[in-house]
Amino acid sequence: MTRKLLGPYRENAVIDLCAICHEGATEKCAGCGEHRCAEHFANDCAQCGMLELRRQRRITNGVGLGASSDPTEPVTPTEAPGVVVLAAAGQASPTSVDQFSFTATFSQPVTGFDEGDVFVRGMAGSTSYTVSGSGADYEIVVDGVANDGTVEVSVVAGAATNENGQPNVESNTAVVVYDTTGPTVTIAPAPGQPVPPSPDDLPLRLAVTFDESTDEFDDDDIVAGGTAGAVTASVTGAGTDYVVEIDVSLPTAAALTEAVGDLGTLELTVVEGAVTDDLGNASQEATFSVALTENPPDPEPEPEPDVTPPVIEPISTQPIVLTSGSPGPVDYEVPAVSDDSGTADVTCDPPPGSTFAVGSHEITCTAVDAAGNTSTSTFTLVVSAAALPATGNGSLPIGQAMMLIAAGLVLLGVTRRRWVRLGQPS
Repeated sequence: MTRKLLGPYRENAVIDLCAICHEGATEKCAGCGEHRCAEHFANDCAQCGMLELRRQRRITNGVGLGASSDPTEPVTPTEAPGVVVLAAAGQASPTSVDQFSFTATFSQPVTGFDEGDVFVRGMAGSTSYTVSGSGADYEIVVDGVANDGTVEVSVVAGAATNENGQPNVESNTAVVVYDTTGPTVTIAPAPGQPVPPSPDDLPLRLAVTFDESTDEFDDDDIVAGGTAGAVTASVTGAGTDYVVEIDVSLPTAAALTEAVGDLGTLELTVVEGAVTDDLGNASQEATFSVALTENPPDPEPEPEPDVTPPVIEPISTQPIVLTSGSPGPVDYEVPAVSDDSGTADVTCDPPPGSTFAVGSHEITCTAVDAAGNTSTSTFTLVVSAAALPATGNGSLPIGQAMMLIAAGLVLLGVTRRRWVRLGQPS
């Protein structure tokens, strides 16, 4: 709400009224944005973090300017000063120069701003800085960095005050990157390059890789050598990836045939300062060395896989005579087996030692060699009882005679019972 003020506030002047009581002179709260009188500002805007600030102010003339010596003097309401921190014009980022310039620009002229109001931090570890300027415009110069990294600068809240005594709010953070490290270089065998190489693997191909793109790398930036002999080297590639080929003049073929062990070394050096980055930082030296070995002998050919099954010697029948009565245990002979690997295991079903009755029985045998190849074979086991032995005088042995007598008695008893059933006298 606004209204026109007359009298000491200058005729027809317009000011904002309190958002709560709609009376009295007000100030705008930086926290909630409302205009409030001194009483309601202190009581109701504490949540905005501005209570202590407002308690330090004397609001007597309607605009927060303190007591006015001239109540007819025109006044303008103001807000707390803001401040923006930026890298100064011409300040590069990243940079390899160890001094950094920033500007701090306030939204209003302020006083009391000095080094104690600047917050400097960052990975570069700077510890020294100065502040110069006046009014609304200041320059902050940072130096004394310890290492590569960021330099971060901001202005703290309450660093300076405007003409009404209002302190500034906290600024943003400006960042400059400090970089004094040149491109890094690595050397490694190129893809597909055998290591250690033999004469058949020449020329030696080495991959040279930079962590930053460059078009400066060429034959003048390398030194090739070693003890293997006179060498030649060339560079190809672009950007971050290059290949160096190294060839060497070797002894005669006859000398190589008689050579034993290493034939010497092949070495590559990428010299210091071979390339630089956009800031002028130079690359460091990198080296690679490898032994040149005699050609290895041709490898032994891989043996052909064994796919031939073992051979079981054929058996059609195998006769066995039981000597202890039928059925009984029979230890038959397992068939012989041969295999090109030299050995094979044979198992039969039923196995030797099993119990067999008189008659013919099929036996199945399986042979397995070391490669897992198998073969099977069957034969017939013929089991018979032992023949009764004959006597020299034509008479039966006592055992057989007694068996016949017992059989006769049994037959006689059966006949007698039959007669009784037919009614014959007993």
